[in-house]
Amino acid sequence: MRAWLSPLVNDEAISFFHFIYPEEFFPFTDAYWTANNHFINSLLAWVFLQWFGVAEFSIRLPNLLAFILYLYFTYKIGARLTHPLLRLAFWLCLITPQPLLEFFGYCRGYGLSIAFMMGAIWHFYRAYQRGRLVQNWSSFLFIWLAVGCNLNLVSTYLIWFMWYALLSFKRRLLVQWSLKALLFLAALIPFIRIGFTLRQHQELYYGSFFSITDSFQELSTLVFGREASPGQLVVYAFCALSILFFLHLLIRKNRRKNPAVLPLLFLSFFLLNVVAALLQFYLFHIPFPVNRTLLHWLPLFFGGTLFGFTLFEYKAPLFYFISLPLLAVPFFQLPAYNLHHAEKGWRMQQFPEAFYTQLEKARSQTGDGLLFLETEPLFNTAVFDFLNLKRKGQLNPLQEREKPGTSLAHFVVSTKKESSALPTYKAVLTDEYSGTTLWQRREKTPLKKIHSKEYRPNAPEESNWFSLVNLPLDSGCSAPLVFVFSLNLRVDPVPRNLGIYIQVKDEAENIIHAQKLNLQGLRNTWEVFGSLRASSVLYDCTSEARQVEAFIWNDQTSSLYLSSAECTIFTPLENS
Repeated sequence: MRAWLSPLVNDEAISFFHFIYPEEFFPFTDAYWTANNHFINSLLAWVFLQWFGVAEFSIRLPNLLAFILYLYFTYKIGARLTHPLLRLAFWLCLITPQPLLEFFGYCRGYGLSIAFMMGAIWHFYRAYQRGRLVQNWSSFLFIWLAVGCNLNLVSTYLIWFMWYALLSFKRRLLVQWSLKALLFLAALIPFIRIGFTLRQHQELYYGSFFSITDSFQELSTLVFGREASPGQLVVYAFCALSILFFLHLLIRKNRRKNPAVLPLLFLSFFLLNVVAALLQFYLFHIPFPVNRTLLHWLPLFFGGTLFGFTLFEYKAPLFYFISLPLLAVPFFQLPAYNLHHAEKGWRMQQFPEAFYTQLEKARSQTGDGLLFLETEPLFNTAVFDFLNLKRKGQLNPLQEREKPGTSLAHFVVSTKKESSALPTYKAVLTDEYSGTTLWQRREKTPLKKIHSKEYRPNAPEESNWFSLVNLPLDSGCSAPLVFVFSLNLRVDPVPRNLGIYIQVKDEAENIIHAQKLNLQGLRNTWEVFGSLRASSVLYDCTSEARQVEAFIWNDQTSSLYLSSAECTIFTPLENS
């Protein structure tokens, strides 16, 4: 239901416009490097986009289907626990935490990666039980897909490979074992290369730069749904138990002949991921995982603890009693359950579709069909652009501004609910889930045309850059300038970074201010010529400004064809 009802969040929208919509799924094909590209997720989302069109549900379907896979493997693995109390605790702890469930309803790689990781554990166990680990390919396929969906699992892949190499070794199959081991290592090289390249681009920024205790604090929040000291103590206690269980596994007498594979995998995956986080921080300055980059620790933590108890079945009553707090996990999660809004960090950036409907109605009442729309810088405008594309509305793109409300905008999207913050506006709609409010200007400011330029070549011209206006400014100009653009163009392939750039220069032609108007959300079909209109307000004209220019630029590709263009500049009548 969340995949259907919850509005898009900013990371989904950015992934859509940069990777899914323009069909740029994989790294090494262009210069745009970001950790936001979970490339197997991007590829799968593109497949469903072709089938079902532009909609939140269609691009979220891969993760939604992955949840079915996750439930299947969680059930199969949990069924290996012989005691019903441990089995129930395992199932409840792995399928009820709200932060985990939430990411199976987003177009991100986290849900997919966790489902594939559980598949890798299950198939490793089954292959080992049947004595066919060296011949098995399915466990490798699942762990490789998990890393392809979420690079945070590179360490998990290495741990998986270590156990594969140790437990599958057979002298009589030495050649097959060696070839597969080399292949499995080679399959990891692209991911390691991607990781180092992202580090060079300073894209591995999300996390904590302070202490590993921040990761454990986040883990306790994921487990118990809130930040609380008792919860942290419980997590630390179970982590200590996991260390004891793992040491017991390593020193037990029959570990080589008959290792307990599921406890071994869960405990080592969890504990060695902690060690890997420490090494990555101190050797490569990669931050400690928190929140969503920590999410794959959650099933490993529960699995390691509960399967660790099975190593001491002769003391079953004591350890089953210790496991009782884990049965309370679903009750701690209840307050966080919802169908509409995202976790706290993303909630403010969700744009309800009801807002868009209100804007469409308002535009139909204007004479020129154009609305000036603004928002706070915290809001990610790509979420609005996605709705523009989905609804085929061609509403003017949202413009970010530090102080919205003291402007010419007809509508402002803001997290502020108090009218004192926006005295010249009235609240017309408030989202009950995120608290975001849509404000409408009480009276529109009349505008006066001060410049107009039309560009009509004899035949459509091809380039990746076209100048739209180059206007000298009078000394001391401080009035806002309103730019209205009308364009007829086509772009092939679908643009990923198409925009109109406005620059203000001083007397020495140094750029003293620049802003961009994104155009990707204004058209569904770019392969044929079509018209679009967009506007932007330039507020930062200072006494140093001597020239303003605007140009359209399709960054990273040359396939931009312009048939006609018109740029009209207005200024408020009161300042003319």
